[in-house]
Amino acid sequence: MQVADVVEGDVDVPFAGQTYDMIYCGSVFHLLDEAKCKKLARNAAKLLATSTEGEQKKVFFGKTVGSKLDSPLWKAEQLRYLHTKETLRALLEEVGLHDVTITSMSHPEIPSDTAMLTFIGYK
Repeated sequence: MQVADVVEGDVDVPFAGQTYDMIYCGSVFHLLDEAKCKKLARNAAKLLATSTEGEQKKVFFGKTVGSKLDSPLWKAEQLRYLHTKETLRALLEEVGLHDVTITSMSHPEIPSDTAMLTFIGYK
């Protein structure tokens, strides 16, 4: 297993020429502002190998706290951006993932206007 800062760092430095079949991103997106969410998704997609016909799909998956409302929540005091199911799906599709699935579930330890979002997208 390798670890790198795919939000602030240059993914080409620790991972020069390497790609991966599976990337997990757990409880990270909700800690970032919108621009850093985009950079994280872009870098994860860049590090994900491209599957060829007949080969098992490569997967980016994880979970994050998201908004239950019709629009994303910007928690300015905490400098974080909480996606809706739709905005997270759009972001993952924008960076080249397909067959994106987002599920939403309540969690007793997070505010009532938020939900736990799980996501999976393929390349």
